[in-house]
Amino acid sequence: MIGVIVEKTVNMVMADQKVMERMKVRQLSAVDQLTSLMFDLDIDGNCELNVSELRNVAEHPQLQELLRDIDLPAGFSVEELFDMLDLDSSGTVTRNEFIGGLFRLVFSTDFQRECLAHLRETHVKRCVLKAQK
Repeated sequence: MIGVIVEKTVNMVMADQKVMERMKVRQLSAVDQLTSLMFDLDIDGNCELNVSELRNVAEHPQLQELLRDIDLPAGFSVEELFDMLDLDSSGTVTRNEFIGGLFRLVFSTDFQRECLAHLRETHVKRCVLKAQK
């Protein structure tokens, strides 16, 4: 009896892992396609995106589909995506920032996300302290 339960549990875990692997492959493909699309739609051709360029393409059907494939939270706006990817708060997102940010978003473990959250918190504290001086 215990052997049957263990076998069914192992099979369920393996099936879940296969579903997660397929989802990651789909997300990886979406990140690649999204990066190409975004920089093809770079209006001024400077190889950087700003928030208004992103707003201009926000309703692009392929962009909407790719964002759904990445599985961002419901109601997540392109402005919020931009803010999340603009790590240095420069007002622009380079191709490397875009790709790196999306990979961190899609492929990080819970522990890695927690580390990034603490890092962002430290950066905010540092900025506040600098502004006070």
